[in-house]
Amino acid sequence: MRKYIFVTPEGLTCKPNIDRPEPEFVDMQIMGFGHDSMVQDALKDLIEMHSHQPENKINASFAFRLENDKKNYLQIQEDRGKFPAAS
Repeated sequence: MRKYIFVTPEGLTCKPNIDRPEPEFVDMQIMGFGHDSMVQDALKDLIEMHSHQPENKINASFAFRLENDKKNYLQIQEDRGKFPAAS
């Protein structure tokens, strides 16, 4: 059985406690994880796992197959100075 992560490019982020009609910026959001041998069936698995939640209007998603459960924890602020600045 394979594990997939599903991501949607239809995310919006707004600052809390700000009364603005438009979002702060457009982003991507993780929809969740699905498990099955085929990606389409893994998406069905994800939908079934979250069937108790209200329906949303997400239309598009990307699926990425996860090769293993190895985790890498990165400290962005600490590592930021280790990379050359973009030109």
